Amino acid sequence: MTLTLGGSSLISRLFGEKRYDLSKRISSFCLFGSVIVGIILTILLLVFAKPILILLGAKTSTYSYAFDFYRIIALGSVFIIFSLVPQNLIRTEGLAFEAMLSTMIGTILAIILDPIFLFGLKWGATGVGLANIIGYLVTDLLLIFFTIKNAHYISLNPKIMKISGQNIKDVIAIGIPGSITNFAQSFGMALLNSSLAAYGANKVAAMGITQKIYSIVILVIVGFAFGAQPLIGYNYGAKNWQRLKDILRFDTIVLVSYAIVVGGALIILAKPVTALFMNQPSIVSAGSYMLIATIELLRN
Repeated sequence: MTLTLGGSSLISRLFGEKRYDLSKRISSFCLFGSVIVGIILTILLLVFAKPILILLGAKTSTYSYAFDFYRIIALGSVFIIFSLVPQNLIRTEGLAFEAMLSTMIGTILAIILDPIFLFGLKWGATGVGLANIIGYLVTDLLLIFFTIKNAHYISLNPKIMKISGQNIKDVIAIGIPGSITNFAQSFGMALLNSSLAAYGANKVAAMGITQKIYSIVILVIVGFAFGAQPLIGYNYGAKNWQRLKDILRFDTIVLVSYAIVVGGALIILAKPVTALFMNQPSIVSAGSYMLIATIELLRN
């Protein structure tokens, strides 16, 4: 996420400053840097597999199944991490549709392959993990294709990936806060799921439903943020302060209104919305309380 957030923000500003050659070098650094990060992460995930799975809530009875899935995801993590970088970088050139299309095709392919590997070939959790990795690989290949074909100032040339120490600091300075936020959220959710396991499977299931509903709601906000980021960066780089203020004002009004309306609706309809996922009284009761508490975070 550091390379994704930091790189796309810096490149947007460079576009505004008309410094296209440097934007190519920054993009090359971020793209190939993500591959290196992915390889390092793969090694760490495999070395510390057992403590990570236990932290995530794996028990003796489920550990072997969890490890089958985890191992494949760990081995393919380089494809997962790489996919995040080009899809955000090409958005800075206005290729949002191409980024969306690449992600959608990879996701749909994974959904199709899931039951084939799981039920048809009887590969179990390993098959589910493999289906996901194949989906990410296809997404990566499509993103590379669109980058080469349509992007003018985003480069896949490894020969120009060398950048100055100041450029690296600029990428990290922007990307690290976002990365820490994402890590803290994931780590906190892992701790929460691990704690809930002591209260029974129903509480874990209720939290899983709450997370799904919250994710759907928050994706709209994330979409606006990703859509506004290139515009904000470009106008900041071009020193077009009035347009920058207009963009920030528009985004703020829309997203605050959205949070109030959707958050209020989900608080009122917490039980029926939760029941759409699993209509079991104990899960609906626990899930509705969890959903209300979670939505209050959104409204704040």
